[in-house]
Amino acid sequence: MSYLSGWISQLVLIVLFAVILEILLPSGGFQKYVKLVVGLVLIVVLLDPVMKLFQIDPGL
Repeated sequence: MSYLSGWISQLVLIVLFAVILEILLPSGGFQKYVKLVVGLVLIVVLLDPVMKLFQIDPGL
């Protein structure tokens, strides 16, 4: 249960960080790259339980 709550809190923190970055950055070409990087980090966090299930270490 503690793993699940840690995973959810990590997910919430990354989403909050993404929202704050989107608010602070001006619209333009740089913002799409930041969204790409934040999206990739979010995918890694979402896939973390699956990687733990198959014992895959992403090396992060």
